[in-house]
Amino acid sequence: MKKNPTLFTALIFILIACLLFGSTFMIQESKNQGNRLGPRFFPRLILLLIVMFNLILAYQAYRYPEEQKKVKKVPDEKRKRFIGTIVISVLVGFSFTLLGGFTTIFFFVLSFLIIWGQRKLKVLFLTPTLVTLGAFLLFYKLLSVRMPKGIIDALFY
Repeated sequence: MKKNPTLFTALIFILIACLLFGSTFMIQESKNQGNRLGPRFFPRLILLLIVMFNLILAYQAYRYPEEQKKVKKVPDEKRKRFIGTIVISVLVGFSFTLLGGFTTIFFFVLSFLIIWGQRKLKVLFLTPTLVTLGAFLLFYKLLSVRMPKGIIDALFY
């Protein structure tokens, strides 16, 4: 069998997602959350989607290996945006506890839009605000996930 890096990568992602799914059993749940889904629901949903899409990718890579040979060179502009996205994602990981969950989400979305070339002020203001509001409603209200209160979030509640 010839080397097929796409198949190998898909199988690695499936393995990692399964290991992370097992770790979701350590997420604490409140006994009195009523009809809420709880904090385990969202990570499990995302991990199941990752497994499902990687199973499809693995099947395609195994069934049609000749399609894997057609690779285009990535333009420098797209490469720079990709690296910028990775950098702000790492910064989010470090600043989540320091700045607070919702503040970090707001700044992440704003930074992401700027890196990817968005210049309209209306979009730069509304998108991070609506995404942060959506994250608040989804995680805090529906899933009962308590976000860390950082320096800025402590001022609001």
